[in-house]
Amino acid sequence: MKSKSILPNSLTLLNLFFGCIACVFSFWNIISGAVICLLLCALFDLLDGSIARRFNAESRLGKQLDALADLVSFGLTPAIILHAEYTFNRIMDKNRDIVFDFFGLSVEFQWLPLSVIPFAMTLCVAYRLAKFNSSENQKEIFNGLPSPALALLMVPLPLLFQHPHFDLSHQFQESIIPIAIISLIGCFLVLMPLKMFKLKLTFNKNQSIGEWILYVVSLALLFFYQLLAIPLIVCCYLLINLVNHFISRIRPTQ
Repeated sequence: MKSKSILPNSLTLLNLFFGCIACVFSFWNIISGAVICLLLCALFDLLDGSIARRFNAESRLGKQLDALADLVSFGLTPAIILHAEYTFNRIMDKNRDIVFDFFGLSVEFQWLPLSVIPFAMTLCVAYRLAKFNSSENQKEIFNGLPSPALALLMVPLPLLFQHPHFDLSHQFQESIIPIAIISLIGCFLVLMPLKMFKLKLTFNKNQSIGEWILYVVSLALLFFYQLLAIPLIVCCYLLINLVNHFISRIRPTQ
C-alpha cells in the first residue's frame, strides 16, 4: 500500500467500522445511535474520496474498499432498521402471525419470512455499487439516489413516525405492508435513471441554484427538527433533482 493512500483508506475503514456499529444499534432498535453512526459514516465517505483526489491517492484497492464499506453502512443498515421496526416488538411473542384476507379466504403467515422484505434494498445497493465501480460516467453526477442518501432517508424514519406531527409508529408495528412499500420505494430510488448532482460542500459561485436552495432548506430543517430533519433533507434533495430533470426536458422544446 502506498503511503499517501493510507489516510483515505483509513477513513474508509472508519466508515466500515461505524457502519458495523450502526447495524448493531439498528438490530437493537436504538435508532438515534444508528443515525449518529450513519452521519459519521457519511462524513468519512465524503472525506476519503476528497482526500484521495486531493493528494492523487486514488487506487483500485481504495475503490473496492469504499464499495464494501458503503454496502455495510448504507445498504445493510437501513434494511435492518426497517426489519427491526416491525419485528422488535414481536421477539417476545413468537406465535404472532400475520393474517391476509383474500376474498374471504384467510391465510396466515409467520411474520419472520415477510419481515425480510427490506433486505431487497441491500441487494439493490450492492448492484448499484458494482455498477458504479464499473462506470466512468458518474464523475460529476449520480444516476439514481446515492446509497448514503438512501440510508439517511430510511434509518431515521422510525423516529420521524414517532413524532407527534406524524405518529405512524403503531401502523408500522402492526403491519408489514407499509414497510414493504417503503422498501420497494428505496429499491426504486437507488436504481432509477434520474441524474442527480453530487454534493461537494465547497460553497462557491459555481454551484447551481438547486444546491444553494438545498443548503438553505437544510439549515432551516436542522434548526427546527434536529436529527428528524435528515430524511426531510434527502426528500428535498430528491425534489430539487426532479425539478431540474423536468426543466432540462422542457428547455429544448422552447
